[in-house]
Amino acid sequence: MADSGDVDRSVTGSHVSAAVAQILDSAGEVAGAGFLVADTIVVTCAHVVSAAGFGPGGTVGLAFPQASGVPRAQGQVLVEPWRAPAAEDIAVIRLAQRPAGVAPLPLGSAGGCRGHRVRSFGYPSQAPSGGHHGYGTAGHLLAPGSADAEESGALLQLTDANDLTTGFSGAPVIDEQTGRVIGMVTAIAAPDVHVKGLGIAYATPTEVLRDVWPQLAVREDARPYRELEAFTAEHAAWFHGRDTAVERVLAALAGQRRAVLLLGPSGAGKSSLVQAGVLPALSAGRLPGSDRWLPVVVRPEQDLPTAIERAGLPGSADDGIVAAVERRLTAEPGSHRVLLVIDQFEELLTQAVAGGSAGDRHLAALRRLTAAITSPAALGVLLVMRDDFYPRLAALAPELLDAVAPGLVNVPATLDAQDLDAMITLPARAAGAHFEEGLPERICNGSTGSLTLWQSHDMAHVVPIHPLPGVDGDHNGPVLFEPGTDVLLHATGNGVQQWDVGDPYQPGASATEGQIPNGFERKVVISGGRKRLLAVVGGDSGQLVDLTGSTGHHVVADLPGGSVTASAAAFTPDGTVFADSEHTGTGKAILRLRDTTRPGVPALDTIDSIDQGVVSIVFSPDGRIMAVADNNDATNGPYPAGPSVKLFDVHDPAHPQQLARLSANASQVAISPDGRLLTANTAETLLTWNISDPRHPVARPTYRLTPARLGSGSASAFRPDGQWIAVRDSSGTIRLWKVDGDRLTATLGIIHAPGADGIPSFSPDGRTLAFVEDGDLGNVIGPEDNRARVALWDVTDPQAPVPQGGMAHQDSLGMASMVAFSPTGHFLVTTISQSVDLWSTLPEDNEDELCRAVGDVITSEEWREYVPHEPYTPPCRQPNVPASTVPVPTRTS
Repeated sequence: MADSGDVDRSVTGSHVSAAVAQILDSAGEVAGAGFLVADTIVVTCAHVVSAAGFGPGGTVGLAFPQASGVPRAQGQVLVEPWRAPAAEDIAVIRLAQRPAGVAPLPLGSAGGCRGHRVRSFGYPSQAPSGGHHGYGTAGHLLAPGSADAEESGALLQLTDANDLTTGFSGAPVIDEQTGRVIGMVTAIAAPDVHVKGLGIAYATPTEVLRDVWPQLAVREDARPYRELEAFTAEHAAWFHGRDTAVERVLAALAGQRRAVLLLGPSGAGKSSLVQAGVLPALSAGRLPGSDRWLPVVVRPEQDLPTAIERAGLPGSADDGIVAAVERRLTAEPGSHRVLLVIDQFEELLTQAVAGGSAGDRHLAALRRLTAAITSPAALGVLLVMRDDFYPRLAALAPELLDAVAPGLVNVPATLDAQDLDAMITLPARAAGAHFEEGLPERICNGSTGSLTLWQSHDMAHVVPIHPLPGVDGDHNGPVLFEPGTDVLLHATGNGVQQWDVGDPYQPGASATEGQIPNGFERKVVISGGRKRLLAVVGGDSGQLVDLTGSTGHHVVADLPGGSVTASAAAFTPDGTVFADSEHTGTGKAILRLRDTTRPGVPALDTIDSIDQGVVSIVFSPDGRIMAVADNNDATNGPYPAGPSVKLFDVHDPAHPQQLARLSANASQVAISPDGRLLTANTAETLLTWNISDPRHPVARPTYRLTPARLGSGSASAFRPDGQWIAVRDSSGTIRLWKVDGDRLTATLGIIHAPGADGIPSFSPDGRTLAFVEDGDLGNVIGPEDNRARVALWDVTDPQAPVPQGGMAHQDSLGMASMVAFSPTGHFLVTTISQSVDLWSTLPEDNEDELCRAVGDVITSEEWREYVPHEPYTPPCRQPNVPASTVPVPTRTS
């Protein structure tokens, strides 16, 4: 489809007037206006048709006085879309054929048009017989039931509309910015007793017209979805789903704040947010006086001062930004402030580290920008930057960072359900399209909550940020992040430590909760939902700790634990039910469901149909199905039933029902993000079932794995979007399989890593796979090499995974080695040695670490000696870069 902006500009005044019809009574007198919206469809007001003496089902006469030949026509007033004058006041007329030389007017959307100038064409009695134009300004959309719209559907208020008088009823309202119809003139407000309130009119928005008559054609030239292209101001009518983010930027620009720094991941839509959301809102006067701000939008490219001059501040390169701003405002006295928007600000930071005269020039541009922000000039600055460049900004221009830090705004990379629905449905509605009932909900439910493209960080050489102390060699247990936060939970011998690693360079220990139980199999899990509960379960005991809020954490329940070699725990996705493996006084293994919403977390039910001992628990995404691996392979007692995977219906957790028992000697179970595919890892196979009907699981293919190390087992991890699964076998081979519904359809790639152990971990964007490689390569009798490292592989192309290196070798504790990404993916946490280690994945940190090791920059003379064929671009921006103390901004979701 062609860009709507190209089409809009072709809708000239003559095209508009030619499509506006006179609605005639039986004597041929003009009762009002209507306009052509499809080949044979005219819309007008019901009160206009009534004034002409007709009603639903009647035949009415029309004339097109501005069309060539002044054609006349007759049309039938359709019954189905008729809305009485006291209701939505809409009439739809079908013509026998389209009048010659008349083209339908394109329909747009009234949403987001506040402050836009509008025009119309009608046939008032004081105008020439052929009609004349009227003008106004789009105001608020009045919801049905409001004081001004209580007798009708939604209305678009028009101001400065003194030209719109009687005779414009039924005429189109054209947005001057887009050239599209955004409404139909319905009523003119009468002045009050003090002759106030002149120039106010009301229009029926095109959204209401489409609701009443869905057959209104979708324009083929409309392009409401921009795919991966950025939105600009001309696409504002299509830009939806970011209202909260727009409001946050406006709030930051309000008051006396001089500058705003807008941060977000690459592909999060920062440019679109500013161009199609923030700037149109400012021009519409969403902030006091912002309709008189002059926006100057630039990209640094190769020369920021020159770019600013070209964008609308001539002379700024020579005289400075402040002088150029004052000249511009003097030349345009109707404006009282300049808003300088610098998009993709990271371009300037990239150039500023080049060194030499070019680098000095860019550093000077940073200083001049800082001076402009801190000056008393009538200037506001909005910097738009990728969040991974924050450390570089702090290092290169700390004064600039100080100036913009009070106005820091993060663009969330994820969307809530309301944002997703608006992003999907409202552009289509603005273009005249309607979704099949229930389709938007299915699209939203199938989404991960993100419509962005994540940046692929260069993880070829990750560097340590900070070791977390307070552990001992016997109790360096599991770690995990609180969902959606940068709070790290670490199981130690003294309990579970909380670390705030929002600033991974200076993590702060918040508290130590609970006590770590004994046993080889210790589990640490944390709930989602409104209450934040931490569960720690081991072989001889366990605890539930309430971490809700920033203070007042406390133990809410003591747990008996599972067994030394079999412990498992899990929360339902909403966090209201907790399941864990426990043992009775006689040593019998059981599974218990607990109510986390009640004091003391009482038991809802005890499942005693456990044969051997639960080693893995997982809930379906909707929390209605629970799968458990009943397999304690260290148990020597007689269990004729054998190991299995059991499925339970827990939609009523006080009365769980076993739905199915699947024979499997599994060490881990997992359910795909869409809830259809169940997987179970054994020592030599990956078993799969379709559990769409959990009462009757359908076996899918069994995938043979490569056995090797005694007792090593296998493990799996679904990619966050559920499209792939990574499966590690005991030989160290990791296979990447394509997930297609309830089947693994193809082996996309294979990673050979003989020492691979534990559960592999995908980065949040799914582009990097991390896993632990132990030094023990199978010598289980003689001395073992207890060295280990974390390996990183780029799996952007799963058919050709590429090793990216990894962290340095460390002394391994064997049983506790693991790796996990932070929720943002910007750092990793490992438990390999006798500490918990944080590792940065940002290229800038890697560069700084190397520069600290070298201790100096390469001079231009040395560069010419060794690499004379390359331009001088030293990797280190300054000698002896100090240990980083740059705070990384906490991301919001």
